Amino acid sequence: MSETLFMQTTGVPAATSAGEIMGLLVRAGANQITTEYTNGRISGIRFSLPIAGTSYTFQLPARTEPVYKTLIKAKPYNSHRRRSLQQYEEDMRQSAERIGWRQLFRWVQAQIAVIDIGMVAAHEVFLPYMLVGRNQTVLQMFEEKQFKMLMAGKEGEQ
Repeated sequence: MSETLFMQTTGVPAATSAGEIMGLLVRAGANQITTEYTNGRISGIRFSLPIAGTSYTFQLPARTEPVYKTLIKAKPYNSHRRRSLQQYEEDMRQSAERIGWRQLFRWVQAQIAVIDIGMVAAHEVFLPYMLVGRNQTVLQMFEEKQFKMLMAGKEGEQ
């Protein structure tokens, strides 16, 4: 990795970044927020936003696995160092969580900035993450259907 990963040197714990994200979501109008955990690690945030008098649920994931893979690729395990492979992997996993959550915080922070000045509404920004099924977001629904629902709006097609 020739460049530094955005937020690579952060020491801010994932839970702290998640808490800051929740504060920003409240500022954007969220009226209910829950945190999701996978294997004891914070993995996502669900929140509700009122839109035209109805509350809708959104699921904002923190996908830290790609960050973890990037870190592993950039700094492979060296058995000559004084830590075990298990400790190395755990250290990399924790770094990936800190980085991923901090990146997500910065993204949400930027979105809230444009919401605050009225450039967009909160639901416009977070629409891909709106739940339309039990655990399916709008984006996942489009991906599952290979974006075919967008074809109906193509110019020149009847």
